Amino acid sequence: MFNFIDKTTRHMSGRPAARRVHLSLLAVLIPLLAAGLLTHGTGALLVAVVAPCLFLGLAGILATMLAQLGERIALLEESRAGLEALREEVRHDPVTGCLNRIGFAHALPALLARTPPGRKLAVFRLDLPRLRETADRLGEEAADKVLREAAARLTAALPADSALARFEGGPFAVAAPCSDRHAAQRLSRVLGDGLAAPMRISGYRVRHPAAIGAALFPDDAGTLDTLMQAADMALYHARRGGPGRICFHDRTMVRAAAQRRDLEADLRGAIQRGELAIRFAPEVDLASGRIRTFEASLRWLHPTHGEVAADDFVPVAEESGLVGALDNGLIAEAARTATRWPGRVGLAITPSPVHIAAPGAAIAMLATLGANGLDAGRLRLNLTERVFRGDDTAAFLSAMEQAGVTFALDEATGSTQAAWPARRWSIGVLKVDGRVLSECGEAASRIAAARKHDAALEILATGVDTAARYAALRRMGCTIGQGRHCGGEMTHAQVLPLLREANALRVLADPAHRPRLAS
Repeated sequence: MFNFIDKTTRHMSGRPAARRVHLSLLAVLIPLLAAGLLTHGTGALLVAVVAPCLFLGLAGILATMLAQLGERIALLEESRAGLEALREEVRHDPVTGCLNRIGFAHALPALLARTPPGRKLAVFRLDLPRLRETADRLGEEAADKVLREAAARLTAALPADSALARFEGGPFAVAAPCSDRHAAQRLSRVLGDGLAAPMRISGYRVRHPAAIGAALFPDDAGTLDTLMQAADMALYHARRGGPGRICFHDRTMVRAAAQRRDLEADLRGAIQRGELAIRFAPEVDLASGRIRTFEASLRWLHPTHGEVAADDFVPVAEESGLVGALDNGLIAEAARTATRWPGRVGLAITPSPVHIAAPGAAIAMLATLGANGLDAGRLRLNLTERVFRGDDTAAFLSAMEQAGVTFALDEATGSTQAAWPARRWSIGVLKVDGRVLSECGEAASRIAAARKHDAALEILATGVDTAARYAALRRMGCTIGQGRHCGGEMTHAQVLPLLREANALRVLADPAHRPRLAS
């Protein structure tokens, strides 16, 4: 009996509730045992003790079980609350508090089920193209503030029965029932106008107009997955149009996406098969006719489409991550060719802004130059105004400038008005469209305005296709020309004989010396 009591109480003693029962049991049993021994002897003692012991033992076990059950219920409640909190955290964006990709995927089916028959479910994808610029200029916290402000504006503009999400590292997503396509278009304009209004962020006034892509169920897709794909496709086209552009999905986008995928696959194969070739366009001193530089650019010798210009395939390379390989391959081959030219003849290329914004681009480019034996001082980079403005390209520009590489500001429109936003960089050449410049009545004054920033600034005019334009651009103050009248594009095999000729330094003296592009 005493062993039973000892085992029972010992089993219960490990828990707070059991310890209380243990003490109570001892408090009752000890007096009973003492009284029984003194007054009634052993037989009466058994009767007096066994019944209470059994009752108290069972009561203690029951109390222990109830206490354990209570503790487990409390733990389950805590676990359930923690699980619910974890579920909410997993489904929400930590920056804005909106749904994230997972939460949006869970919300869409319920939203579709609540959409009345005859109405459409519209999905909008909204991107803020200038967000990276804000992060670079004002810091990541400022960019987070922009995202929170954008989320607040979108929430205020949306109807009650809708869903708002922000995908990490990507755009916002909105789902809302609409009566028809016209209603969805009106809502897209409301959302776009709300985001386009100025924001006050970290003491600065910034604007973040959105690129918006939209698709409707069931018009543009038969499932929710394909609906999201259709909205993404529309966003792709909106991004190409720039901030503030709104695009709704249509069937032509499907064909364009298929063509883009095919082009990307073809381009990957072209790189492996060696179908990319380099063309060199001479840049001529307009006063002396001497060749000063050759600009190198890629051409794709497509087996069915013929020669494809870089402008037609570089955007695909930028989207697919191939552009770094293209740029570095161009530099390597062109640098090897340029080492066989006279030392006074320079090399110019136009690298992709996407490539030069990538980490380590300057190191890779300079290493490629060194590996192929070309002095960095002979290389000029033609860069757009956006590159000179961007904080994400500052490290690249600084490293290249320190190595001796020179820069040209490539203004395709021929305008010089927006040419000098970042005077921290040494821009030696302003590259303009000679066709536009020759037709502009204020060309001379615009060139003079550009030279106010640097009296030694050289003006390189492209499109010098005739002798008359050559002469006109020279009178306007242009110092360098490029175009068919200056030699046109040529292969590397045509460059070397030209430079070896005695008259090569004055290629304009005799049209017979102007080589044509090889077929």
